[in-house]
Amino acid sequence: MSISKITNSGVSNITLDSTNNRVGINQTVPAHPVHVGTNDLIVDANGKVGIGTSSPQSYLNASTKVLHLKQDTVNGSGVVMESDSCITELLAGSNTSYLYNYTVDPMVFGTSNTERMRITSTGNVGIGTASPDSNHKLEVAGSGTAEAGIRSGDSNEAILNFGRTSDRLRGRITYNNSSEYMAFWADQGEKWRINAAGHMVPANTNNGIILGSTASVASNLLNDYEEGTWTPTVGGTATYTSQLGRYTKIGRLVVADYDMTISSIGTGSTSILSGFPFACTTSGGVMTGMLGYYANLSQNVYSLSSYIISNTTNMYFTGHTTASSNIGNNLIVLQSSARVAGTMVYFTDA
Repeated sequence: MSISKITNSGVSNITLDSTNNRVGINQTVPAHPVHVGTNDLIVDANGKVGIGTSSPQSYLNASTKVLHLKQDTVNGSGVVMESDSCITELLAGSNTSYLYNYTVDPMVFGTSNTERMRITSTGNVGIGTASPDSNHKLEVAGSGTAEAGIRSGDSNEAILNFGRTSDRLRGRITYNNSSEYMAFWADQGEKWRINAAGHMVPANTNNGIILGSTASVASNLLNDYEEGTWTPTVGGTATYTSQLGRYTKIGRLVVADYDMTISSIGTGSTSILSGFPFACTTSGGVMTGMLGYYANLSQNVYSLSSYIISNTTNMYFTGHTTASSNIGNNLIVLQSSARVAGTMVYFTDA
């Protein structure tokens, strides 16, 4: 074995092993064809390069060192990996980093030696699937439950936006973590929301549900539902033992119940019951109701019913006080101690 040592002004030591055809730099007994320091860099007999390792497993194997490629003032720096049919480049540009696949092949990402995500050659992303649908820009799949999450700050909104080529925001689904509601947008504005109690709340009082039609037809729009109480009255100085009134409004239809007992009629009306919660429609003419109970009327009747006149909240009594082929209108039946109970069904304008 012939080993010679060259000292270059004390800067570095080069050892030449002509017997084994080895070169050592800062290594007096080189163990590989090229051996720098204590395994700082070696080239083994198979042409494999090791950085920080004496037994590289691939043609370039860096164990404890970092491979640093730095651009000059004009060009970027990168690494190109090429097989017979695939070219992949990792590139650092002046202000942007790139990871490219230059061939018509997918780019696959994995962990634990298992594929987790891929980008197809057409740009579709599959998570948990190797074959996302061609119409799905993003597809999340799983053998069990598959979830996709959007998380915001505790007092902020988590938002999923929908848009088009010429307009990035056309629709939106928003969860407000501060007020605990979910909002639904269409045509660049909120239309509905689900509040924390689980109720659907329209963003505009004209918003409703189209029933019985697949088109937006005004006659099929249900945009109002309301329940409440109201106070039947005869006006004037009348006093009452009870004044009970309830109503339900569905769209334009109003169903109003009443049960009123007059204590003293005073200057109150003897023929008109007032105070209905909504005015009768202006185009409906007269709408009739029914009385289920009456007592202590001011005159005897064979029958008693009621009607409400358009554009008013006043109900009039109608019926028979004698046998007749025609019903009598605007009967005078109310007095002190009189009680009437019934239901009026009518339409409003809105």
